[in-house]
Amino acid sequence: MLPSTPNTELWAILYTQILQVDGRDYHNFLLERRRMHKIRIDRAKQRVTEQLEVRAEAAWTDKEVRALLQNLGLPENNPLSIITIELMQNQTIVGEPISTDLGKLRIYRTSQLEPVPKICSVDQID
Repeated sequence: MLPSTPNTELWAILYTQILQVDGRDYHNFLLERRRMHKIRIDRAKQRVTEQLEVRAEAAWTDKEVRALLQNLGLPENNPLSIITIELMQNQTIVGEPISTDLGKLRIYRTSQLEPVPKICSVDQID
């Protein structure tokens, strides 16, 4: 029987793209990271033969994103991207697993770095 909750945790990492000084290329700059929270799914509706589905989410408000960009002196409509990292849960408590304590945990998998769609960008939300 599969465990009711996975032995991993998910983190969302929010980046903005900053143009390098010579104007030739952009570089990703870390804005913030957040632990994703699992969303409950009605397991009674899933068939026994299906793989159990687990979902998680993290979100930033437009006000939070604006503040992060403004603190860097960047325009509010600066491009954003996001990546999700799945970590194996550790027996010992780690303060900031996607920061200074990253070497103490195992990364199970990551998503691709994806641009945040304009519909989700702060310049489109009021």
